[in-house]
Amino acid sequence: MPPATGNFNTVISYPWFDFNYANGKQFGFGDGGGGPSKDMVEQALYTQQNCRIADVKHVTVSQFMQRVNKQQLPLYCGELYLELHRGTFTTNHALKQNNRRLEEALHDAELVSVLDGENNKSKTDELYDVLMLNQFHDILPGTCIAEATDIALAEQTAAIKQAKQIALGKGNKKQYFNTLGFSRTELLDGGTTEFVDLDGNKRKLSLYEFAPYGYGKEIKTDRRLQLDGNKIIAPNYTATMENGVVTSFVYQGRELVDGCFGRISVAEDVPYIYDNWDIDADYGLKERSAKFIDSQVVVSDDKLVVIRSKFALTEKSTLVRDAIFSADSVKVEFDNKLEFYDKHTLVRTYFDTTLFARHYNCETQFGHVERNALPCSQEDYARFETCAHKWTDLSEQNIGLSLLSDSKYGVSVIDSTMGLTLHKSGTHPDLRGDNGVSRFRYALYPHKSALGADTIKQGYCFNMLPIVTARQNLRCPFVVEGDEQVVVETVKYGENGGVVLRLYESMGGTAKVSVSSDKYFNITLTNILEDETEVLSDRGKATVTLSPFEIVTLKLN
Repeated sequence: MPPATGNFNTVISYPWFDFNYANGKQFGFGDGGGGPSKDMVEQALYTQQNCRIADVKHVTVSQFMQRVNKQQLPLYCGELYLELHRGTFTTNHALKQNNRRLEEALHDAELVSVLDGENNKSKTDELYDVLMLNQFHDILPGTCIAEATDIALAEQTAAIKQAKQIALGKGNKKQYFNTLGFSRTELLDGGTTEFVDLDGNKRKLSLYEFAPYGYGKEIKTDRRLQLDGNKIIAPNYTATMENGVVTSFVYQGRELVDGCFGRISVAEDVPYIYDNWDIDADYGLKERSAKFIDSQVVVSDDKLVVIRSKFALTEKSTLVRDAIFSADSVKVEFDNKLEFYDKHTLVRTYFDTTLFARHYNCETQFGHVERNALPCSQEDYARFETCAHKWTDLSEQNIGLSLLSDSKYGVSVIDSTMGLTLHKSGTHPDLRGDNGVSRFRYALYPHKSALGADTIKQGYCFNMLPIVTARQNLRCPFVVEGDEQVVVETVKYGENGGVVLRLYESMGGTAKVSVSSDKYFNITLTNILEDETEVLSDRGKATVTLSPFEIVTLKLN
């Protein structure tokens, strides 16, 4: 908090100190993270002992909390949204993308270690230290100096490589493996559909099917699509592309486009105070459309259509984007290569929909947040840029669209238009302005009903692609069955032995699952620190009921 100034007499409470501000001085160093100095403590004690008119008590944290616990405090229900620092959702793309890839790589390394019976906990613990250190105050937001950014990127990159090496294992024969607890199909390298991707790599793709925590099996389906002029006719939808954007998308007989999907805008970005931290509300008044250069069809067969489009953002910066349509998925994926060499510029993409909904939902840790799509108050208007993790969803009762992202966090939904911030190039405190080449993906996933567990799964699948591993005997020693909105987020070796499963309820309702194992007979409920609280079973099977968004941690021995 900023230093207190002026003549006033306001009581301000800190967890370690209650002080009646009669002299306008600050106690502690506030925003810098520092506590009180020796001089401040001596002044407080002197005031308490010698100034009868001053209401001063120098107390411990426990004494302060005991006093607070006796008071009737007001209750606030809703999102604690900071009307500031909205740019930190986007600034410095590489740090955020590396952070997500490292989280996923550690998830996979821990899981594979358990499934193969190889305890790599000491190694993954060291990599978690790297992950957590680089989530510090100004590093992950992208608001640190250049030297700190470069060190963090190097540490993240090395940690990702080490975590992937654990999951890869040793051996010459390599297979795809699904590290998620539900079945899926994915289009992966190894088939006959050939094209050159945005990085110039020649790729051949094929469809693979995966069981939960299982190896991939190449499959063929009867589903077909075709490109007729600028119209894509797929088994579950039809789409029209013109000038690099989707101008029509008909799903379940409903036209979902009101304008276009994927339009690109560019705006001047010069925040009033905090350059790399903020996006100011007036950026929308300065937006202009990116210039469409050209499009070409790079793949067109009965299983896959890829249309590559190029946009000029400025005289120096360009965006090349592949729109990917598959016969075996209702998802439309956008694969992007951004070459950016400007400063103080904001790049966004928009999806103009025909949907009408009062609310939209954004994924956060272990659940999602509901926000108003139709602004109802000044607070809603202030939320012109919000945070989402893997997905943002706008749905009516019987149809909806989920916007999936592999590394972009700044989103907006205003009326029926969904937006995603792709790049921000401030120059303070890092003068380089996040210039260079970046790669990222996002996708549209249409669905037949309101928000459901299918969007949760699609978000995981879009981010956590099957891994390549040389480990040949990965076997899951447990089975989790029941309500599909329960996600098995983590499988790892416990802090004090055993195998730990961390589950959460993802939809905001009650749910029930059974956990069974033919290897681990003792199933114990723990808190999130893995302190054991209740023995659920000594026979290898237990039933767990979860309340809305509840996180449950189980230990198997």
